[in-house]
Amino acid sequence: MAGMTARRSPSLVSVVIAVLNGEELFAAQLESLVAQQVDVPWELVVADNGSTDRTVDIAKRFASRVPHFVLVDASQQRGKQFAVRQGVAASEGDLLAFVDHDDICAPGWLAALVAGAADVDAVSGALELTALNEPAEIAARPWVHIVDKLPQMLGGLPFPHAGNWAVWRDVWDTIDRPEGDLPHWAMGDDRVIGCMLAREGKSLGFAPDAVVHYRLRPVGTATRHQMRLYGRADPVLAKRYQDLGVRAEPLGRVLRRYADIVPRALKAWAERDDAHWARSEIAYSLGRLEGSIRCRVLCL
Repeated sequence: MAGMTARRSPSLVSVVIAVLNGEELFAAQLESLVAQQVDVPWELVVADNGSTDRTVDIAKRFASRVPHFVLVDASQQRGKQFAVRQGVAASEGDLLAFVDHDDICAPGWLAALVAGAADVDAVSGALELTALNEPAEIAARPWVHIVDKLPQMLGGLPFPHAGNWAVWRDVWDTIDRPEGDLPHWAMGDDRVIGCMLAREGKSLGFAPDAVVHYRLRPVGTATRHQMRLYGRADPVLAKRYQDLGVRAEPLGRVLRRYADIVPRALKAWAERDDAHWARSEIAYSLGRLEGSIRCRVLCL
């Protein structure tokens, strides 16, 4: 495998969380991290992106319950990627692990992620959906079948689950380039990570026992907006990383996808069943169209 590293154990793991106004759900994630048992030293780095609620106070309550705690003021610029980078800059670990503030790490998550990172450059864990979400919320997502394996973008290039992955610091320093961030009108930083790992010849592994209970956004307008932003990212990636095999789907596959979506959507709206899935799929497809127009590349 390209970029394969010699087996190694980290001297320190930095668990980095970027957060903005997360008072409602943050404590549950922090409790799950406090309960982690792992044989290597680790630190918790909270990068606050300018919260105006009790997020910082909640984080401080856990400072004495983790081996080492770092609170970072990342309020200078709004945006998750900025906060993540500020957190990494303030961390000291040679292995960096990333989770979201509103999810919950399962017991054994950190130990499994560390073990999975031993002989690869970066590693992704698995997502579990049933613990924190209602069946209707899960059914509304077209991508729910990829949570227990590495997801793949256009062309089959794998990428990590953004809310559950780890990378060695020297690799992070190689792949993290702010100029490679997606434009503000698109979403999909995890796919950019996959592209940058591939471009630098770095390996990406999968640790199925490193499980994060993933919290979906409530079904509704916010979900469809999210899917639309994801769709907009596809043409951007297809244009930037064509040399890596990231390219638009063949026309025949596009037509088959629409042939499945359209009748299913009409049936869903007529019977008031499965309508959220249909709306999410249509929002994603609309996002691809919008991204194609902006990028002047056909990616439907």
